Amino acid sequence: QLERIKERIFSIKRQHCNKMKTFKEFLKEAKEKPSPDEIVKTISTKWNRNQNRDPKKSKSNFNVQFRSAKEHGGKDHLYLGLIDQEKDRQGQGIGPRFVKAVSNTADRLNLPVSVKPVAPEPKNQKRLEKFYTNRGFEDNVSKDIAPHPMIRNPKK
Repeated sequence: QLERIKERIFSIKRQHCNKMKTFKEFLKEAKEKPSPDEIVKTISTKWNRNQNRDPKKSKSNFNVQFRSAKEHGGKDHLYLGLIDQEKDRQGQGIGPRFVKAVSNTADRLNLPVSVKPVAPEPKNQKRLEKFYTNRGFEDNVSKDIAPHPMIRNPKK
């Protein structure tokens, strides 16, 4: 009877082993399918590295985050957190290129992008809102995706 039990245990192990992925398969899958969070962290890191060639002098900062519905309520979306460009580098199209990169990524991931535009000086607030409107953002009336005032839905 002990032999039958052992054989049954080995049979169960073989069945489960055939269904389980190997460590290499998990790694391969992870490399093939990065999470939205990994993708946007890469975008922020690369943009900050490219804009801050001399980190001791530069004060530029670009930030985008993946916000999951589980953690933040609403729906999964990208949050365009910050575009802070040094004064002497403004007007060179760097901010619009960053927004375009984020928007293109959101389209590929089929995720909306939310933003809370806050101008450093109140007199520039309308100009900043127009900046986002010109790039496909709209007033977020329903607030069903995110609590932020502007949203850009993914383009198909």
